[in-house]
Parts: sequence; structure tokens; C-alpha cells
Amino acid sequence: MGEVFLARAIRLGRRVAVKALLAHLSSDPGLIERLRREARALAALRHPGIVGLHDLVESRDGRLVLVLECVPGTPLDAEVAGGPLRWARCAEIGGQICAALAAAHERGVVHRDVKPANILIEPNGRVRVADFGIARLRDEATLGSHAGPAIGTPAFMSPEQARGLAATPRSDLYSLGALLFEAATGRRPFEPADGGFAAAVMHVTEPVPDPRDANPIVPARAAATIVRALAKDPEERFASAAEMGAALASGPTAVWVGGGPWAGAPARGTTPDRDRTRPVTMPPRIARTRTVGPRRRRMLGGVVATLVVAVIALGGAIVGRATSQAPGAE
Repeated sequence: MGEVFLARAIRLGRRVAVKALLAHLSSDPGLIERLRREARALAALRHPGIVGLHDLVESRDGRLVLVLECVPGTPLDAEVAGGPLRWARCAEIGGQICAALAAAHERGVVHRDVKPANILIEPNGRVRVADFGIARLRDEATLGSHAGPAIGTPAFMSPEQARGLAATPRSDLYSLGALLFEAATGRRPFEPADGGFAAAVMHVTEPVPDPRDANPIVPARAAATIVRALAKDPEERFASAAEMGAALASGPTAVWVGGGPWAGAPARGTTPDRDRTRPVTMPPRIARTRTVGPRRRRMLGGVVATLVVAVIALGGAIVGRATSQAPGAE
């Protein structure tokens, strides 16, 4: 719906990003208001983790144009496309996103479209949150049970947004949980075959998946953090971006060494020195049972007994054959 150009602000003597609505959309009052809302939301924010707004101008052909800070670097979706990231890296990125969202939420701004494509990673590793194009000032939001159009990206949309309800700060935390799920596992929480809005429906109806089913290397406490952020009920999620950031900062860097096709294969960027395996405990709601039941013990016992008998018999046969072939044997 828009075009972005690299430009130079002559008076300021610096490079900027110029974002404008496509020409054929400029006559749509709703989209124009959306762009104005983005400008108001960004103008209210001043944080090193949020892409800054310099100006809102109108071009000669009547198009509204945002003049934004030019951020060098790579979108997070490009980094994740190479495979799952080690959890220490995921936690670092997630913590910086939480700091930016906390600043936005304090000013009454809900992003409503947190996803890897809207996260920029600078060469020095600093994370920047971009595209508040569908953000809504919380004071302007219609709360309650009023249903409206679902706004956001289906693969990362909170259940309440998918149902057309007003987004809240905890909606952003849900989307961040979906983002971390993809960063840590290389896949999204819900990936329907037909794609599209079906993913949003699954966010409403399907149980929260355990990230370790997709990548057993994910630390247990890290998986618990992601699952809590993805709770269907907003009240069961983290109370704030600051609380979620604290959980990410205190999480382990251990790797999971359970079974599965990923077992023993370190995530991209993992090193033995930085990600040492240590015992971790999962909350009961997503804990995995690793104990061997009585029935399984009996089965294992029978298998072991059979193997022992076979080994003894084979050993006797070998000894008998060797004796029969010895010099002077009858």
C-alpha cells in the first residue's frame, strides 16, 4: 500500500527514508487517516529502539508523505530465514523489543502488528521497531465486546485481534511471543496449509504449541516464556512489556538435549561454551514426561532377557565350534 524511498534531507544534510501512499490509494480517506495516525503515534514516541519520525508533508500531487529516520541494517525476517537462532540471541532481540514496546505503551500507543518484518537489526546489533502504521492510540480505542475489522498480520495476530476486538498492550506481547517462537524454532506457531487468514483462526481455536516440539534444543524455561506470551486469555500473559523483558533477561542459555530429529544439533550460532546444558524445570502445563512407566519397564526387561539368552546361546555355539576344530579333537 505504500512506497519507501531513500532520500537526503538537504537542510539537515542527512539520509532519510520517505514513505508515501501509492498514488491510486491517496483518494481513500481511510488510508489517509491511517497514515496520519502513524504520524501521530510516532510523533509521541522518543526511544532509541523505535524508528523516529522527522516530518509529515504533502507532496505536489496531494500524497501524504512520512519523512522517517533511515535505519541501516536487516529485517529480522531475513535473519530468521536462515534457520532458528540460538536462544541467547532470541532473548537479546526480544528484550530490546520489550523495551521499545514498554515506551510505546507508556505513551498509550499499541503497535498491533509486531512481526519479524517490522523489526530492524542494525549492524551493531541494536534492534529497532518499525511501522506503527496500524497502531492506535489507546485512548482512541473502542474497548469492550464491540467487534470490528481484524487488523494485523494473521500469522502473528493475537486471538482478540482475530476476533475483531480492540488490541491492548498485551496483544503486542502475544505477537512478540509468536515472533520469538519463529526465531527460536524456524517455524511459526500455526502454519495452515492454505495460509492466509486461516492462521488467525488457529490462534483463536488451536492449543498453544510447545516450541520444543518444533525444536527440542529450545531451553525449557525459554519455551515456558514463549508459551505464557501466547496464552489465549490476555490475563494469563505477562502483565507488561517490562515484565516480559525481565523474564527474557533472566532465562537460561541451556540447550535442550531430549529426543527428536533436532537432538544434539545446535541452533545456528550455538557454541558449547555459551550454551551449556543444565537441568531445567518446566511448568506443569507444558512439562514433558520422561519417566518410564511399569508397562514399559516390563517390555524393556523382556527385551533385555531375550538378548541375554541369545548372547549366551551364541557364545556356547562359538565355544563348541572352536573346541570341535581344535587339534586332536574327536
